[in-house]
Amino acid sequence: MCSHQTQVEKLVDEKSELEARIEELEKELEQRKYHQGLIPRPFWNRMPSLWFSITESEFKVAGVTDDYTKYNYLVSQLDEETTEKVKDIISNPPVRNKYVKLKEELNKRLGEPEHKRMRQLFDEKLKDRTPSQFYRHLQCLAGANITVDKILLHLWLRRLPKHCQEILASRLEQTNTKLAELADNIMEATKASETSNAHDTVVDNIQQSVDELGKQVVALEVTVKRQQSRSRSRSTSKPRSVNTPAKTPAELCWYHTHWGSEAYRCVPPCSWKKEEPTKD
Repeated sequence: MCSHQTQVEKLVDEKSELEARIEELEKELEQRKYHQGLIPRPFWNRMPSLWFSITESEFKVAGVTDDYTKYNYLVSQLDEETTEKVKDIISNPPVRNKYVKLKEELNKRLGEPEHKRMRQLFDEKLKDRTPSQFYRHLQCLAGANITVDKILLHLWLRRLPKHCQEILASRLEQTNTKLAELADNIMEATKASETSNAHDTVVDNIQQSVDELGKQVVALEVTVKRQQSRSRSRSTSKPRSVNTPAKTPAELCWYHTHWGSEAYRCVPPCSWKKEEPTKD
């Protein structure tokens, strides 16, 4: 009984192996049949989207529908440089949709980033092209993925301040509504910062004006006191004595002249010396 069961299991295993081999051979025969109707076309790494458009039209004519054949045909048309850029996909392709995955990665890695294509779309000039040639050129730049919403988004971005554009450029995967709200927050934060800086500038300017006025007041007070001193000396007949002159107010700044040790600010030149605490 046991030997009979073992024999049945072996037959089942052999049957599975044969079915898998038959499926593999059928795919190979189908692929060879398709290849007879497909023209070898080396991949255009400078215009991947156009290459895919032409090749997929040929797939339809030749009746190629299975992912296995499309994927292998695509890989066979890549040059060494292009293969290097997608070697991670080729070395470890997904179980399903190999062709679709490789196509997406080739377009992404070889094509211009969308924001660059959009900028070129808006900045492009007619040059020596006819209007119809220029229109077709713009169509090629736009591609199939650039919608009206994306055009509006980039037109809107171009009219924002540069610092706002730079922040939003790294978040273009978000919805247009979210980007607009983020732009509002950036502009509000910028205004608050500019207001704060402007306030600091005004305070600095006022303080500088006060300092200058203080210097002028001290100079005028010194002039007045000198004139008063000369008037007094003329009205008296006392002989002149040679004494060490006392400190004049000119040696002190306006703040120390008026507030002495309680002055909250000092503007040079000023001879005020802070009193050292007495040691016990």
